[in-house]
Parts: sequence; structure tokens; C-alpha cells
Amino acid sequence: CDRCNSKSCHRCVVDQNGMRLCKHCKGCNILADYHERGVQLVASKADIAVLQSKVDELSARLADAEQHTQQGKFEAVSQVLPCCDGLAHFVSVTLPKLTTGTVATVPIQALRWTHKGINAQLAFGENHENSQESIFKLFEQLFRQRLTPLELTEENPLEVFLNRGPDQHLGLYSGCN
Repeated sequence: CDRCNSKSCHRCVVDQNGMRLCKHCKGCNILADYHERGVQLVASKADIAVLQSKVDELSARLADAEQHTQQGKFEAVSQVLPCCDGLAHFVSVTLPKLTTGTVATVPIQALRWTHKGINAQLAFGENHENSQESIFKLFEQLFRQRLTPLELTEENPLEVFLNRGPDQHLGLYSGCN
């Protein structure tokens, strides 16, 4: 054996480094390797825990920064368009908390539409009571305050779904355009 100088060559094995080891020294090598790998595993688990805690802390800081940035954008818009205060609150506070089955009053400006095109005659599509009526008729009623957005949806609320859009922002999408 190259380690303990034992002369019992019939029991020697050659390790990965080309050393001749007796059965006893080979067993000691295995135990030493096993112990060393165990120590490395414990150290790696501790390193992973430290790194995970840093990731969690940085994720929380990023979420706070994103929310602060978004609120700053809404505050700037609200200075120019005061009617957007409710929209800002809805998008930054209420929207992220919505879950399936929730019934909520949603600012119209917060809805995203699923249709890619508009009817050439600017008329509503099929499958509802205003089928093929001009969109201008609805606009005129809303503009003259003969109708409110809430009145439009009292009997038949819009069915919307929460989705992350192509711009990666969370939004409410309506298929009932």
C-alpha cells in the first residue's frame, strides 16, 4: 500500500489517482471523502439559506420600488387629470388584490379590451341587445349624462378576467366590448 506501506498486495486496489491502497486505507479514504462531502453539503445549505434570504429581501425592495414608481406616475397624471385619482388607487391597491369570483366596481379606464379591431361602421357586434347599433349613440348618451357607466352594467355586469398583458402589466380584460 502506498499509504501505510503494507505488503499485502493481493488486497490492494488502485484509486483514481493511481495510488495502491490496502482495503483498510481504501475504507478510510471513502469515509474521509464521505465526511468531507457532508461538511461541504452543510456549508452549501447554509450558503443557499443566506442567498435565499438576500433574494427575498431584494424582491421585497424591488416590489416596493415598483409600487412607489407606479404611484409616482399616477400622482403626476392626477395633477393633470384629477379624475384619475380613483383610477390610480384602483390600479395600485385594489387590482393586485382581486381574485376569481370577486364582484367589484371598476373604473372604465382600468379595463383593457380583447378585440383587435373595430367594426367599420362603428357599430356594436353581435350577441347582445345593442347589436349593430352605432357606438356614437352610446357615446352621446354617456356624454350628455343620460346614462352612466354603472347603469350600463347594473343588470348585466361585464365579465372580466385578470391577466398579465403583452406589456407585462396586470390588467382586467373584458370580452364584452
